[in-house]
Amino acid sequence: MNWDVLRKRIKGTVVTAAEPTFSVARAAMVWNKIKPDRSPQVIVTAKNDNDVVAAVNFARENGLKVVIHGGGHTWCGLAVRNDVDLSTLNESTIDKASCTALIQPAISNRELASRLGEYDLAFPIGHCPTVKASGYLLNGGMSWNMSEWGPACLSILAVECVTADGNMTQRDYSSATLAVLFL
Repeated sequence: MNWDVLRKRIKGTVVTAAEPTFSVARAAMVWNKIKPDRSPQVIVTAKNDNDVVAAVNFARENGLKVVIHGGGHTWCGLAVRNDVDLSTLNESTIDKASCTALIQPAISNRELASRLGEYDLAFPIGHCPTVKASGYLLNGGMSWNMSEWGPACLSILAVECVTADGNMTQRDYSSATLAVLFL
């Protein structure tokens, strides 16, 4: 496998199993110290959306399976496979006037609540402050205040994602009955 081709395509980092920093990077992929026996060949830490597209395309071209890693908050280490690490993608843009936010996949519940609080806004975030938005929302978004606001997944207007064929796509949910953020 020519990892230099992948390194040239992305702005983030590529760490292969042959590198001395690999064991530290692999250990950081799971939060609870329970490390599965399996190990990826490579860990790609994306710096931006284009890195995700490039990593998925490289994996497809080379017959590799890909697992996305946001924060590693799974007890069984699901992300410990050939990995595209999104943990640095934790930015947000908040529009108080429309009560909406654009968030990247690895923003944590704590970070999102703090940023929204600056605008006197709230969102049905999860009870664990370190869980990242990507995993939380893909699992429905069960929150403390779900009985009042519903699950967080119902508060999403649109999702932008990279598909297995390496394309960036957006699914619009603007006809949803709930806003992205709540006052």
